[in-house]
Amino acid sequence: MPAMPSLPGLDLLIKTCRHHGLPLELSPPLPTAPKAGELLLAQPLDPMLAALYQRTADASLGPFSVFRLDAEPHGFIQENEYFKRDGEEPFRSTHLFAKETGFSYYFGTVPELADSTGLQPIVYIAYYPAEVYGIPIASNLDRFFALYSRYLERMAVDPEYLETGTPEITFPWEMAQQVAEDSPLVALMRAGRFTHLLNDYHGARKWVTNVLSTLM
Repeated sequence: MPAMPSLPGLDLLIKTCRHHGLPLELSPPLPTAPKAGELLLAQPLDPMLAALYQRTADASLGPFSVFRLDAEPHGFIQENEYFKRDGEEPFRSTHLFAKETGFSYYFGTVPELADSTGLQPIVYIAYYPAEVYGIPIASNLDRFFALYSRYLERMAVDPEYLETGTPEITFPWEMAQQVAEDSPLVALMRAGRFTHLLNDYHGARKWVTNVLSTLM
């Protein structure tokens, strides 16, 4: 059996949450946690997502929560079945695994864009009446965790956050330069591999342009 991927980015995110007193909760893993590559909802499970679920059944990590990987209400299975019911993008092509607490913003893997080792890129998904789209933010799950940790470090010293508890800087929009450091993701973006997830939404197309323009 292949070794389970390590998750140093997750460890960094946990450390960052603890350091800044942000919400942090990890539940004991389920004995039935699936292995990498197992089919969930007819799509292979990302190896790093499998490694995450081998460590915790669900989690609160600062401003977002990881879905519990079972059929419970608002768990991984129910959330994905709900959003996939109409077969529309960006939900048809993704596995939603987390959600920003209190908002309709989600994080998902993209099984069809897995690399040669099976690792899947991560997209940030909006689900509001006037905006339904997915934008690329990391080439794999652990890079996403590391990216989010860097965002939290910035958020923790944001004057608006310190005064009101609501940051002026928002994820991922203020992190385009950091996302551009992710070479495998940039290669996929340049090849147009995420175009079908953008849903021709202006803000999503602008995000791709902003990320790529930082490299010029």
